[in-house]
Amino acid sequence: MGHVVLRMHFTAEDLARTRVADTPRPLLEAGMVAWLLAQSPGTRPMEPWQRKLYQRLLPRVRHLIGEVPQMNGGPGFLVSPTDAGTPREAIERVLATPVPWVREQVATLAGENEALVEWARRIDSGGQGLLRQTLGVLEWVHEEVITPQWARIDTLASADRAVRVQSLAAGGVGALLACLDPLRVRWRPPVLEVAHPGEVDVGLGGRGLLLIPSPFSGQPLAGADLPFDTGGDEPQRWLAFPAHSAGTSIVSTRPAAPPPRTVPRRLTALLGRTRATVLCTIAEHPGSTTTQLAARAGIAPASASEHATVLRQAGLTASARHRNMVLHTPTAAGISLLNAVADGAA
Repeated sequence: MGHVVLRMHFTAEDLARTRVADTPRPLLEAGMVAWLLAQSPGTRPMEPWQRKLYQRLLPRVRHLIGEVPQMNGGPGFLVSPTDAGTPREAIERVLATPVPWVREQVATLAGENEALVEWARRIDSGGQGLLRQTLGVLEWVHEEVITPQWARIDTLASADRAVRVQSLAAGGVGALLACLDPLRVRWRPPVLEVAHPGEVDVGLGGRGLLLIPSPFSGQPLAGADLPFDTGGDEPQRWLAFPAHSAGTSIVSTRPAAPPPRTVPRRLTALLGRTRATVLCTIAEHPGSTTTQLAARAGIAPASASEHATVLRQAGLTASARHRNMVLHTPTAAGISLLNAVADGAA
């Protein structure tokens, strides 16, 4: 990691309140995609989906995407991901934000990004017009890219979250912060250093840090919630980081639990006894390794791996590879199925 950094200073209270987001943030993901599309195709390789979408863009929309301010990998100050909400709700909240606050956020986090500073000057003179224009682009990207891929985005974020929760369980908040993105995020207690366009120091005000795994994030992105979300308190600061980054987290080795006591009969009839047990076990112990899953389900590791693969291919579970291990977690579809058979048995 380079020497130019954003430093987040933690107190004991901040460490106690730091947490991992339970769901992805739609508008934040749209901002990440807009940032990727804003890169000229001639300056960096584009993924097939990027190239296809870029070619579909009308010249005016393509120009507007180029106008989206680039701050450490995305327009972080335009979204308030502490509250998931819908993109339209998030956009309305941003538009209700006083322009001076936006200008202050830009000044705090812009660092040496001259293009972003110039964008702030245009906000000053143009008021909400430029904000509406930029947010309209993000909403369009959300509809075209994020909505069709939302199930996959949610699955990837859930799988990555399982890795982070394992780190937290095994080594505490320090271990969690140390494994976010070793190339661009460094934990030097009590300061978290994030690669950034300029030298910036911020406090967390006793509210801790919200950590957001982001499947579309190419690099860490920092921000703070909007002023009307704070209730007069210090703003909640957040850090989005690439999901599935090559972390150095410590995986928990807690003793194995016995197999789940009850497996719904309707689920057994649908999946078979062993596979139903594996699904219930993953739901009860999200983030289990294959070895832990086998012990908890009372089956051989090879059998656990086979059943977990079938469940993953069916979209009921997700897997995240961590070093030489695979961690298993339920997807929204898997939880819905379990809820459905539970309701049916009631």
